[in-house]
Amino acid sequence: MNFNRLLQERVRILIEDEKREVIVVGDINVAADPLDHGEGQLKSGREGFWDHPARAWFRKWLSPNGPMVDVIRSFWPGRQGMFTCWNTVLNAREANYGARIDYILVTKGLVPFVKAGDIQADVRGSDHCPIYIDLHDEITSDEGQLLRLIDLMKGSSGGESDALRQPPRIAAQFWDEFSGKQTLLSKFFTKKQSPASSVEPTEKAPTEDIPITNLTVDTQSQGSAINEPSPSSQPAADDAPSQAESALLKTIPRSRPSEKALGKRKVTASGGSQDTLISSKKKKGTGQASISSFFISSKADSTAKSVEKLSRKGSKSSLKTSSSVIVVDDEQADIEDESSSQNPINHIESDYQFALSLAEAEENKNVSMSSKPHPVSSTGSEEHKKAWDRLLAPLEAPLCTVHQEPTKRFTVNKPGPNKGKTFFVCSRPVGPGYDKGKSKRLREEVDPRYRCDFFKWANDVKKVTNRS
Repeated sequence: MNFNRLLQERVRILIEDEKREVIVVGDINVAADPLDHGEGQLKSGREGFWDHPARAWFRKWLSPNGPMVDVIRSFWPGRQGMFTCWNTVLNAREANYGARIDYILVTKGLVPFVKAGDIQADVRGSDHCPIYIDLHDEITSDEGQLLRLIDLMKGSSGGESDALRQPPRIAAQFWDEFSGKQTLLSKFFTKKQSPASSVEPTEKAPTEDIPITNLTVDTQSQGSAINEPSPSSQPAADDAPSQAESALLKTIPRSRPSEKALGKRKVTASGGSQDTLISSKKKKGTGQASISSFFISSKADSTAKSVEKLSRKGSKSSLKTSSSVIVVDDEQADIEDESSSQNPINHIESDYQFALSLAEAEENKNVSMSSKPHPVSSTGSEEHKKAWDRLLAPLEAPLCTVHQEPTKRFTVNKPGPNKGKTFFVCSRPVGPGYDKGKSKRLREEVDPRYRCDFFKWANDVKKVTNRS
């Protein structure tokens, strides 16, 4: 109400003290008459309508009680449903259940210049709709005198009838925040210039590929270093790499490996204080696991993994026969045992024979099981399918109790304990006499054409669905 009283006082000063004609345009947020409210046609809506303090104030400010004229209503005195605002949360615009709270109010001296006025309810984009009036540039009075609208903007004091009057001192152009500091509309459509980057890209030095076997790592010094041997230090014939080691040799760029990379590798010394480094790639995964693997334990998978570990152990142990270099990953180091270092050849042979026996036993078991007929339980598979369907299927909207129509789902966005929860209400639009509940709506005023009072949380609907 403070804003309303301040607006009224400013208009009074312009009319009485400065002798001006005034137009007030905007959202007053007050319904001027029961005809301007969605509940105005109901008995409960008409009774006590003027008891609201804002409505009582607005009634006294408008003509014939006050100086301002609701010019659009003057063109449509008995028109119903001429609303300018709707509740978008309730989807009230579909049934035109709203209120007229946007106005164009003029002083009585400007009424003859108004040619027409109306609302534009079909223009969407907001919870309000546009309103407009059309003005005459000039009119002829009852005495035959030609009156121009621009003359009303000129002053008559001091004999300077041709000079334009200055805007009132409360006009926005005199405010500091609007004195040439406002953002121009063209700035929203021009492309911003980003400052050019002054940093020039640096060229990378070319790298040479060298065999990794020619790099030596000094593990006894405080900081690890990679040294290149002199050309004269050629390896002896006995120290040449074996065929298994040659398959692991790679070429890498001439760069210093990080300490983290060196720490992850286990190197077996070949004598002296220097070790030779050979990197090995870890085997990549076989891919994404199926959902059934989380519920079914497969003996064949565990047997296959055991065979794979044993085969890796055998290939690794074959490298140990050479006296030069062995590189072991962390995963492979976990499956080593101490006996392999004593007699590796016998150990490999025994492991290989054991793996073959396991594979043969598993194969025979699978053949024997496949030869037996398995009874197919159609009832169990159907029950599993129904269980998965109930779990993965979207929640079906329940039917409202009055219209027996599928309800509509909404989500609570208001901050509080229920924020984020979903619920179901009647899918029909709201309108005059829609059922707000017994405590808010008289039963004789309920209109079944509009939304009923059905309400149910989605969690409750899900519980009922799971029981059935």
